[in-house]
Amino acid sequence: MLNHLIWILILIYILNRVVGWWILVYSKKIGWIGSIVVIITAVVIICLPIVPQPRLYSLGSSGFIAGVSIGIFLFTNGLIFMIRGDKEFHKSGTKPDNIPTKLVTTGIYSVVRHPQYIGLNICFIGWSLVWNAIYCFYLIPMIIFLNWLQAFLEEKYMLKKYFGDKYAQYKKEVGMFIPHLRKSNK
Repeated sequence: MLNHLIWILILIYILNRVVGWWILVYSKKIGWIGSIVVIITAVVIICLPIVPQPRLYSLGSSGFIAGVSIGIFLFTNGLIFMIRGDKEFHKSGTKPDNIPTKLVTTGIYSVVRHPQYIGLNICFIGWSLVWNAIYCFYLIPMIIFLNWLQAFLEEKYMLKKYFGDKYAQYKKEVGMFIPHLRKSNK
């Protein structure tokens, strides 16, 4: 049976996302509440694999060594994605947890529109492999879907509204989570 703590963490994650969506759609200012939403998301994703649950492989097995190695690789690369996205935001003079003042289309944002959500998803998968947490692998599709929904709502209620045609053109040229294989001709 799934541990009660896992259900509590899942509920906190979902409620946290709902608060984030409410702020995004109905609030004129994100500010510090947006930062709290991001922190809660990170804490829940870090805690989920640690709670008691069945494990994929036993300690000392070659599967454990391979799983941990792959997990560390994925987690590290997910962090790199998130850090590069955050740096690109700050370099442009805007912050990712506020109403955007500028459309960021350079650096990693010239390849994908939401590198921080990609990074978060990759981090969660890697972290789950490090802890070999079986229930987390059941939750990965839900977390990826919630991150996709968050990105979709940001595009619909914020980016499209603030940047109009410029954003529509950017959206045609750059994939949401997966890079376009061909660049469109300008």
